[in-house]
Amino acid sequence: MRILIVTQYFWPENFRINDLAVGLQEKGHTVTVLTSLPNYPEGKFYPGYSFFSKSKENWHGIDIIRARQFPRGNGHSFLLLLNYVSFVLSASWKAFWLPKQFDKVFVFQLSPIFLAIPAIVAKKRLKLPLYHNVQDLWPESLASTNRGKNKWLLNWVGKISDYIYHQADFLWTPSRSFQNILIKRGVPENRIEYLPNSTESYYKSVEKEEQYAHLFTGQFHFILAGNIGEAQGIEIILSAAANLKNKYPGLKWIIVGDGRMRSSLMELAASLGLEDVVKFPGRFPATEIPALIAYADATLLTLKRDPLFAITVPSRLQTYMACGKPILASIDGEAAEIIQEADCGLVSPANDVEAFISIVDQFLQADTSQQAQWGINASSYYVSNFERNYLLDRLHQKLSEPIC
Repeated sequence: MRILIVTQYFWPENFRINDLAVGLQEKGHTVTVLTSLPNYPEGKFYPGYSFFSKSKENWHGIDIIRARQFPRGNGHSFLLLLNYVSFVLSASWKAFWLPKQFDKVFVFQLSPIFLAIPAIVAKKRLKLPLYHNVQDLWPESLASTNRGKNKWLLNWVGKISDYIYHQADFLWTPSRSFQNILIKRGVPENRIEYLPNSTESYYKSVEKEEQYAHLFTGQFHFILAGNIGEAQGIEIILSAAANLKNKYPGLKWIIVGDGRMRSSLMELAASLGLEDVVKFPGRFPATEIPALIAYADATLLTLKRDPLFAITVPSRLQTYMACGKPILASIDGEAAEIIQEADCGLVSPANDVEAFISIVDQFLQADTSQQAQWGINASSYYVSNFERNYLLDRLHQKLSEPIC
């Protein structure tokens, strides 16, 4: 089958769609990707790319068609808007002139939802079924921001979102909560399926590597790996570290990654006297994350309290499970339910510092066999529910079926 994937973000940017595209190719499909010029997250074009770069590439046998767009810049609202609009217009133009050589259109939809418009253009122009992978739910994502306080804007975006979702012949959602909300908004139940995110195959339990030993010099180590943004609410980790510093002097907290909050969190850690307790080693290639997690006694999963986050399952949850490590979480909703169902760690409500400190204390007081069992449970649950080939088989099966 010849599949056209539409996504604003693709290789060499690091997004889950990269592995999905490779996986679909492994299943025997011919994959073409309509995407943009890579500039995330730095906000400037990657080396070798510019606004006038060639529009066609090939990566691992996947044909890539690149639409022109302006880079994100420093994340200022105007630059982001220019980035999104330029992609939608340019990719829609490309979609309109695509040859009629595809069988299905697949859109990987992150925020904002308008990025799915080029896929709708391709569907209508080429008269093909459209499959919609809903990674961010709208207008709920907008409602969680300051702009979401504008009732008129929220209502307007809600109507556009409903139109876009109803254009899909079939939709996948990464959480059951997303599925339930779309059904309530009028999308037929038989056109929606829960398909959780998986991880790349290199996320697995591995042996410790000596080259990272200098980062893990304590008696116990907790690690958070991934984006360091405002939504993650990582301040709660610093509060717990400050509270438990004297009780557990051998406990080290390792926060791996980068993001807009990293600098301010480092400053906060310094002001709390946590330089020797909390480490910010920066970004590492994704393929090296399992080797870092191998040193951890437990992984950390945090999100701020927000109605949107309560229906979101962060992808780092699957990463931690695949690596077979216990999870200590400050989080609400579906992600908390998964951890409890899997019995792979301990959970406290989002934003509740005292409750989070309590579960950290509970974990450290548990015997080593219990700690090890949480890690075993994490790996077992991952294999049964989130394993890459299992989910790719489900995706392949649905794409291969005729649309009813």
